[in-house]
Formats: sequence, C-alpha cells, structure tokens
Amino acid sequence: MAAYGQTTKPLTFQVELGSYITPQFTDSQRKAQAGSADRAEIPFWLRANQYGIVPRGENVYTLRTGLRVDYHGAPVTAIDSLRASHRHVDWGWGFDLAANANGFNANRTKPSNMVAFVLPEAYVKMRIRGIEAWGGRRREIIGLADSSLSTGSYIWSGNAVPPLKIQLNTVGWVPLTRWLYVNALYAHGWFEYNRFVKGSMLHQKALYLRLGSATGKFWFIGGMNHSVQWGGNNESLPSSFIRNSQLPASSEDYIDVVLGSSLGDRLIDTTKYSPFDAGNRIGNHLGTVDLGMEFRGKAVSVFFYRQSIYEDGSLFYLINIADGLHGTRFTNNRPNRGGFRLNRAVLEYLNTYSQGGGEFINEDPSKRGRDNYFNHGQYRDGWSSYGRTIGTPFIAPATDLPSRYPGNEFTNNNRVRVYHVGLSGQFSKRMGFTGKFSYSQNLGIYDAPFNQMAAQFSGMIGLYSQLNWLGGTVLNTTVGYDKGDLYENNLGLFVSLKKSGLIKSRFTK
Repeated sequence: MAAYGQTTKPLTFQVELGSYITPQFTDSQRKAQAGSADRAEIPFWLRANQYGIVPRGENVYTLRTGLRVDYHGAPVTAIDSLRASHRHVDWGWGFDLAANANGFNANRTKPSNMVAFVLPEAYVKMRIRGIEAWGGRRREIIGLADSSLSTGSYIWSGNAVPPLKIQLNTVGWVPLTRWLYVNALYAHGWFEYNRFVKGSMLHQKALYLRLGSATGKFWFIGGMNHSVQWGGNNESLPSSFIRNSQLPASSEDYIDVVLGSSLGDRLIDTTKYSPFDAGNRIGNHLGTVDLGMEFRGKAVSVFFYRQSIYEDGSLFYLINIADGLHGTRFTNNRPNRGGFRLNRAVLEYLNTYSQGGGEFINEDPSKRGRDNYFNHGQYRDGWSSYGRTIGTPFIAPATDLPSRYPGNEFTNNNRVRVYHVGLSGQFSKRMGFTGKFSYSQNLGIYDAPFNQMAAQFSGMIGLYSQLNWLGGTVLNTTVGYDKGDLYENNLGLFVSLKKSGLIKSRFTK
C-alpha cells in the first residue's frame, strides 16, 4: 500500500476532439482584392502560436492526443523532502500528435478524405538536480514575454512545429546565491530536410540572470538569446553565395558559429568560403537582448519586459534601438472566491519599422541598416520551420498574404507595428475566458515596400467550461475574426471537447 504524502511519478494523458468552422464570405471588396471571396480561412488568432498544428485552410476537423511522464511530484512532508534530496537523477518523456482532416475539397463540393498528421512534441528528458538534458521535439518559448496572452516572443514564439534538438538547460531559475538566479540553455538542432538549403542545422543558446530573492517583491531580469541557421547544401545558389554547393559546416566553422565571429577581418580559404561568407558571418544569426522587471505585490504583480532585436551590427551601434517587443503584464494575486475575476492582462507593442534605416554601408556604423528581419541571402526559407515563422507570427511568410503583395523572399512584410491586448479570467470556478486583440500597421520590406500602409485587425474570444461528462471534460468555444488588408474578412469558430487526466501514479519510497 502506498503511503500518503509520498512523491509520485505520474503518467498523464490528453485527448481533444474539435472542429474549425469558417463561414463563407461573398463581399465584393474581398472578391476584387483577393480573388477568393468563396474561400474562407481559419482566422489569424485561431492558428497563430499553436506550434503549427492548425492549418490555414477552411473547415477542419482535428483530433489531438498526448501522453506524458513527468518528473517526480513535489514532496509534501519532511520525510518526502529527505527522500527527494537523495534523488539526484530523474527522467520523463512526452508525446503529442495532431490529426487534421479538411471538411471539404478544394472546390467545396464534397467532403475531403485528406488527413494531415503533425507531431509538435516527442521528446525524452533527464534531470540531474537543476540541470536538464533532453532530445527530440518540444514546445518552448524563448525570451522574456508572457507565455499565453502575448503576441509571441520575437525569436521563438511557438508559432511553428519545433525543429528537432538536443538541448542542455537549467530547470527554470536555478539559484547561484540567495539573490542571484540563472536560466540558461545550449542546443544543437536540425531543420526539416525538405528546404531550399537541405540539411541545414540550428545552433542556439540563451543566458538570463535574475536579481532578487525567491520571496522578494522586486525581480530584475536581463539576458540574451542567440540562434544560428548554418550548414547544409544547395545546387542552385550562385557562386557568390556558396562554394561547391556546400555551406560551411566543419568543426572549425562551428566555433565561428558559436562565437558569432566575423570572417571579414582575416584570410580565408576562397575555395571553401563564398564572398557572402567572407563579408558576413557563417550562417544566419539572429536573436534578442532582453530586460525585465517584476513587482510582486500581495494584490497584483506587474511584469515589464523589453526585447531588443539583432540580426547584424545594428543593435551594437544602437541604430535600430527603436525596434523591439515592449510588454506589460498584470497578474491578479487576490484570493479566488469563484465569481467573476480578471486573472491576467497583457499590453504589448511590437515595432520592426526601423531596422537601422534604409541604407546598408558596411564601413559606416551609422548606416548599417536594412536588416531585413527573418530573411537571408543564403537561407531563402528564412526563419521558419515547415513553412511557418519560428518567431513572431506578425512577420508572416509571403505565401500567407494576398497575391497583390508579391515577394521573392521568405517574408515580404517585416516592417510592422503591432498594438496588442490579451486578457484571461473567469466567470465562475467552472467557466473562464481568454481574449486577444491586435491591430497592426504593415509596410512590407525595404526592398519591396507596399504601395501604402496595410492595416489589419485580428481578434479572438475563447470560452471554456468544465463539464461533468466522463469524470470531467472541458468544452472550448473560440471565435476568431480578421478584418483588414492582409487577411481580408475571416470569421471562424473552434469548438472542442478536451479530456485530460491521470492514467497511473506510481508512488516511490
């Protein structure tokens, strides 16, 4: 017999069955502008930041399943704490699968039999005290931002199917002293093979420090993340971009990738490196430098954060300092008494208009602009995974936008301003709500600006209700709406039943 209070190692499951319903629009303006008045799409906020599991199409049925074994539960007695202190190694794994079936074929005349499978998560993990190693594909958000109501962390927002990785990281915030904590990761990954540059790899690292005790009222946070696409091969790139169809991928090149070393100031092997490599760095480097402060009061906590963008030297010289993600999160800490309650509110402003200005002169630090976020001369698929933007969904692939906005790069719209509000709360203990409302102004890219600023509103309101069916099932109902110049008029409804719970809980001594 298991004793109460002992730590457990749970095996949990999750099953969700749902449908996306997209009514047909026929307004003449949409037909004239987009030529697709008879084709609805799932609205932006019903598919963005969903780890690539929601397609862009119209009526879709979806089945999502998952299994997960986590680390041992937290000890609840002094004896349990003593046992846990001797457990140096722990392990777990996770697996999620989504199956999507289109409701109609391309002509909207009959049901379609097409089913697409998406694997957003499949990993194994091991923890040694505060350090974790894992391999596979895993849901992550990298950077200082709210994890659920934000527009999405600029560099790694959860908008795309995650690339395969092996990673070493801290388990959350790990104390170095009573007042200083660290949160860090170091990873090597692989992009999907079927890309413009085949066999390309990912280098990634992040380091964040937090000043403030675990029970303190103020936390001050700072750090940065660094991601690089590198290696791979392509037979169609001209010789100015590649040598012998192979991009640099040796162990020596890896050191330059990790350090972000410039090749422009030293002699290089011209049979191995292209002029593009010589004038830049090996691979496509990008990331953010983040600052944050959190006040943790009894009634409310307030978190301020700022992500500053870099892709080349613009941030070093502060000429693109106007660009970045600015956010404020309010969290209600008052006791939950079961009535109406606003749990969390997020206000954000994303700006990528500047990019250091419209000129790039390498020899003039004040004119090293034209950063062209998420695009790259060698890695023509841009900062993407399986066709979706890895970073903020507001810098979308060119294929997402109407044909009147042409582009021959990954994205044809990386100069954006976004004003955003996110809300979550409850009407009662069994019924809650979420909302996201975003207004964006879009200018295209410096090389191909839009004829005029394109304005876009995208919003969603979601309701969830806990039912008594099957021992506790959640009914989700979410309405999304798009209106503007980028996604035209889209109205969509997502309805699902979700059941999660414990399959087995093994008590350990």
